[in-house]
Amino acid sequence: PADYLGCFKDYVSGKKFPYVYGTVFYTSLTIDFCLLGCADDGFEYGALMSIDHQWCLCGNEPNVDLSRTEPVSDLECDALCNGNLSQICGGRYRISLYRITLMISTVSI
Repeated sequence: PADYLGCFKDYVSGKKFPYVYGTVFYTSLTIDFCLLGCADDGFEYGALMSIDHQWCLCGNEPNVDLSRTEPVSDLECDALCNGNLSQICGGRYRISLYRITLMISTVSI
């Protein structure tokens, strides 16, 4: 599970979360895919952004103090996820930001 924190402004030159999970997603990005990938790589936050393509961004600490960064209207996060058209994957220079609340780990035997 994850907590939705809101829609925030973000820019390529100063991304709040510089780690890109996977690659650029043209047709397959979903919220679950992004958050599970970020959690699997040990990150506390996952964010989705859509410009000309869709990105999954991860991190443990935002580059900017979120308490000093006002979220924008959720209406500005208006891009449908290519992998699930009922989900929102941020917007143009906007991120849909989540805090991952349950880390799933696997045990190798």
